[in-house]
Amino acid sequence: MPAGVDRADDTFVFGSRAAGPRCAYPRPVSPAIALRFALGSMLLAVACSSTARDPIDSSTSSPADAAVTVAADASIEPDAEDSADAQGLPIDADPHITHDDARVTSDASPPDAGRVATALDSCRTDVDCGGAAPDCLDAFPEPFCSGPCTFDADCGREGFCVERTCRAACFPWPTRCDRFGGYCREHRFEHSYCVPSCTVAPSPGAPSCPPELPCDPYSGECTATPTRGAPNGAPCTVDADCRGGICFPEYVSGALTGYPGGMCRSWTRRPANTDFVRGQPPPQSGCPPGSAAIRGDALEGTPTHCLPACARSSDCREGYTCSTETALGPYGYCVPGDCRVDPSVVCGAGRACHDEPALGSSFCAPCTRDCAGHNCGDDGCGGSCGTCVSTQQCNLPTGVCECAPACSGRSCGDDGCGGSCGTCVGNAQCDSTNGRCECVPQCNGRSCGDDGCGGTCGPPCAGGLRCSSAGACEVCTPQCAGKNCGDDSCGGSCGSCGNGEICSAAGACARVPCDPVRQTGCGGGERCLWNGTQSVCAPLSAFGTANGVFCASEDCVAGSACITVGATQTCREYCRNDVDCGGNGKCAYDVAGAQLGVCANRCDPIAPTTGCLPGQGCYVLDTTRARQVFDCLEWGTGTTGSACVNADDCFTRYTCASSQCQRLCEVDADCLSGSCAAVPGWGRFGVCGP
Repeated sequence: MPAGVDRADDTFVFGSRAAGPRCAYPRPVSPAIALRFALGSMLLAVACSSTARDPIDSSTSSPADAAVTVAADASIEPDAEDSADAQGLPIDADPHITHDDARVTSDASPPDAGRVATALDSCRTDVDCGGAAPDCLDAFPEPFCSGPCTFDADCGREGFCVERTCRAACFPWPTRCDRFGGYCREHRFEHSYCVPSCTVAPSPGAPSCPPELPCDPYSGECTATPTRGAPNGAPCTVDADCRGGICFPEYVSGALTGYPGGMCRSWTRRPANTDFVRGQPPPQSGCPPGSAAIRGDALEGTPTHCLPACARSSDCREGYTCSTETALGPYGYCVPGDCRVDPSVVCGAGRACHDEPALGSSFCAPCTRDCAGHNCGDDGCGGSCGTCVSTQQCNLPTGVCECAPACSGRSCGDDGCGGSCGTCVGNAQCDSTNGRCECVPQCNGRSCGDDGCGGTCGPPCAGGLRCSSAGACEVCTPQCAGKNCGDDSCGGSCGSCGNGEICSAAGACARVPCDPVRQTGCGGGERCLWNGTQSVCAPLSAFGTANGVFCASEDCVAGSACITVGATQTCREYCRNDVDCGGNGKCAYDVAGAQLGVCANRCDPIAPTTGCLPGQGCYVLDTTRARQVFDCLEWGTGTTGSACVNADDCFTRYTCASSQCQRLCEVDADCLSGSCAAVPGWGRFGVCGP
């Protein structure tokens, strides 16, 4: 059998000078699987002799000989290996070269009358070829003459003699066979010839089979009698099972090959590299529908395999996966899958994932069901040994049904199988009725304070009293000596601080270190900002990001903060009221409660991109500090009726009202349909309604 594939990439190499046989058994998806086929020499020899009957030797010619053109030379002696007698084969021994007298028409012109035709002369029937034993090879889409021979010279400059029959030579130019509708098959070094490779849907200008001899994509021949057997990708045991005449069986000499159930394939012409395009399905070439030609290392015009094409693993049969190792993006070929690595590989009934150290891979292999001593769980063959009743569960390691603990909704108590659903901790005790831990109040000898269960042991102590650690109300003396603010240790306060002051841990009122709005209280090269708990002085930002511009951290100009509103994070000015924001601005968002906020960006909702950055729109919205705020936000995608939470869930010129995106309007004409309905507190703006 001519060389096969490694995954979907390693094919027959034209004109190889490597010593040893050139018929190599194909390897499955893991390269290490090639080791297995050293065990399959018997199948390899049979496959090679049945699919490539010409003798194949290892040439010892020099590399320079590769460029020699095969020419007619009367001095060339017959080659014993080219002799049909030496082979014990008939003249028409090659299964790829047949003829069918059913062909009655052709675009080709017959040879001139009165002249004996030679190899490669166009023909319609055997009569066109003349001679004592004429043969018009009409298995080719573009038929040509063949005939008996003794020497290469009998076959003209573009042919040579194989098995006493003239063949069309194609070494060292494999694409020479394209004009006949074939591919170049290696016979011996510098003695390669064309075999048919028709195409069901040939490209414009390419040779095509006539209607009376349609193309059989499995044999590559124009014939009225198509081959029979299983299609590519189907299970098989021997080559005869497959329509394409190639079976990669599951076993070779009793050893697993890694091809679950075997796999049928066929031959075709290897397309050009430019036909393999990333993001596009692999080229079909002359393959049957549903199959595609693999690339591998072969040259254009030489033979390659047809494999089932796929875009996902579900396109392949059980035990196989869609290999995308061919640089075609999401497309590829069905090949044996590694069931330990690829979760998409399904072994199916009667098979289980098998590890084969000799092949360095795992694949689906036949298995034997084993349920001895088991009444549940895995049977070792993709099935089950049984199912437990509702009150039992399967102990997976032993495969035996056991009592199933009844602990659903229970956190303590008996589990119904002699065990426990859990143990309560702390002050909790188990309620055996509902299986829940209930906290028991710890108020023995206590009249106030925490009962240990989130409640109290009594009412709060009266004024002037406090609850002691022992749970008793006792006289409390406020601890305010040296303090003018903060906790008095008796549940009261030692006083409060004025505006612009904070209470220190020592109970003293002190002015904040700086003013974020006025930008006072800091030294040169510093700015005042709010750090989440208080205002502090910090170095000026090296970036100095302007207001309204996107920011990543505290990189804004002095007097501004990097604030996130909705999905938008921009620099915004600090403020205490609308006056601090200037013009029509609003002090819209809290930063430190009522004491400090930031301004909304000034923009025009009716001209929604005016005053906003690219990708932003001007929205009308309500905030915790103000109504009818105009602000620039990164726009969303919602339109009329789309669900929303915030205004920027909607597209520009829309807003979020009653949890739905609605179009913003001033007058009815602003609405695509319906009328403009007022929104309380929004002044001149409303939303479009029915």
